[in-house]
Amino acid sequence: MEHVAEMMALFSTRYAIVEFIPKEDPKVQFLLKDREDIFSGYNERNFVACFEKWFDVKVSHECSQSKRTLYFFRKKDRL
Repeated sequence: MEHVAEMMALFSTRYAIVEFIPKEDPKVQFLLKDREDIFSGYNERNFVACFEKWFDVKVSHECSQSKRTLYFFRKKDRL
């Protein structure tokens, strides 16, 4: 996730909208059903921590039915 956040910071304009999809999501469960879960650090807390190195969280919104969360980020001025 850290690499994705950095790439988005380097290639985005001032803002980014990113959706966090939890492991409990049916689509993620489908993708992981036939493989070992090697993604122990994949959680919303780590997701936000990785993006906060490059962005400030301006707004987040949890989609109640899916438990997915949309984040609206603003790139930090240090870039």
